[in-house]
Amino acid sequence: MDQLPQSDALKVAELASVPDELRDEFCIRLNLLLYQVTRAHVVRAHLPRIRPSSISHHLAKLQIAAEKLCGVIEELESKTDDLADPNKRLARIYLEWQLRDIELPQAPRRTETFLSLQRERATQLIAAIKEASNRTRHLAKGKPKGIGGNPVFDWFVISLLEITQEAGGKLTHYHDRAAPNLEFQGSLRAVMDTLQPHLPIGFAPTGIVLDYALQHLSGRHRRKYPFQKLT
Repeated sequence: MDQLPQSDALKVAELASVPDELRDEFCIRLNLLLYQVTRAHVVRAHLPRIRPSSISHHLAKLQIAAEKLCGVIEELESKTDDLADPNKRLARIYLEWQLRDIELPQAPRRTETFLSLQRERATQLIAAIKEASNRTRHLAKGKPKGIGGNPVFDWFVISLLEITQEAGGKLTHYHDRAAPNLEFQGSLRAVMDTLQPHLPIGFAPTGIVLDYALQHLSGRHRRKYPFQKLT
């Protein structure tokens, strides 16, 4: 990415109400932020897309397989004479023969003990799969209106708000309740429009989607710095 033209950098500093004595430093940090976000966008473009539904689907298949394995082990744990199916009785006998040939340190020699151990492990596996499924549920939750799911864009806006605040400036973004259709007002959208030509293609949303995204991210920034009044 080419360096942000000085005229655009100073325009952003003016829109952000950065004091004159800090504008040069602010412009340097702004150029560095644009460089970092361009590199991060390129890297992200080559990463595989994460689909929460696919993660949940694979975990569900693993859980079914583990539960079937646990059921088979419980059935094999029954005494040989209690197995009605002769094929299952023979399967248990062959399994016992095979277990006798396993050479593992301190391996249990009795088939019942060995199967009990495997059933316990299978039960633990099922519990772990269920816990993993619970942890992935938040990935599938709906995002706030206007959020496009690009974490690099979110990081860019939050970082822009932070360097502006640290330079003594302020970026605003709010609903104008007096305007028709509750239009958005403020300097943050004007700054984004100025920076748009210098951002990667397709990096930032447009139109009303951008407005809602900026509203959400501005709210996140306000919650992070509760003592700094940002409109």
